[in-house]
Amino acid sequence: MRRRDFIAVTAGTLLAAPVAGRAVPRAGASPATILVVGVGPQNLAPQGLRQGLTELGYAEGRDFATPFFPGEMAALMPELERQRIDVVFAVASKAVIAARRATRTVPVVAVDLETEPVSEGIIRSFARPGGNLTGLFLDQSALAAKWLQLVTEAVPGVSRLAVLRDPNLGSGPWWAIEAVARESKAEVRGFDLDMGALDRLFAAIADFNPTALVILSSPQVVMNSMALAGFALKARLPSITLFRVYAEAGGLMSYGPDPYLLGRQAAAYVDRILNGARPGDLPVQQPTKLELIVNLRTARALGLALPSSLLARADKVIE
Repeated sequence: MRRRDFIAVTAGTLLAAPVAGRAVPRAGASPATILVVGVGPQNLAPQGLRQGLTELGYAEGRDFATPFFPGEMAALMPELERQRIDVVFAVASKAVIAARRATRTVPVVAVDLETEPVSEGIIRSFARPGGNLTGLFLDQSALAAKWLQLVTEAVPGVSRLAVLRDPNLGSGPWWAIEAVARESKAEVRGFDLDMGALDRLFAAIADFNPTALVILSSPQVVMNSMALAGFALKARLPSITLFRVYAEAGGLMSYGPDPYLLGRQAAAYVDRILNGARPGDLPVQQPTKLELIVNLRTARALGLALPSSLLARADKVIE
């Protein structure tokens, strides 16, 4: 099954997927240090970054190293001052914001699925971001209508929509999905994601008695997919979010970019920077591919007969 095309932004083909076998002008120099911030070694984005660099002709160990920053974001600045860092690879909103605050000189390549970079002052524009930061950002607000469309396709007549949101992130996606839901005459209510009080959170959602659940993007969703998917299944709630791992953990659907592919695409930014390009001159991109994952086992458990048209569009169906 094929992945779905999304919106290509101003960067066009400037940073297409890496091409295998490219020569590395840095050969013979000391390995470049690419500090990974915001995620652990198991995350797919750094794996994609390493693969992308390999396809560009870099050899891990000889040409580059990707140490992980394990500390709190507030400790990033002294860490950058202590080490010789060539590039910061910042994954997710908190890491991107922390990297921007920590340095205006070390190049930063971002993969951020939560931040609206222009309105939040991270970059000047997509075409010319300026400063020391560039990368890939997702317009999550633009996905609000698509998520609701997919949910209502799976469950016709959604009358009450619960939206789970991270209060520490921007409010743009919440306002977007609230507007779309109200246009469809559905009652919509937002709930703040609080991983320290899940029982209270789940009870509040259950009291609302929603017809469906949309979970807005947050790194907390990735780390707690099992708990969130388990609740949705127990509450008999059709649900959707951005992350594939959620559908694989038992959620009904996910629709969003592949973090591995984003990391692989980010390698082209790192390559350009290591060869002298200024981050502020490299256009920021949005993901050009989104994947729809449908968990058919969960659909059966919820008593849903998903339309064949929906299943036919899925990139993966979990049976």
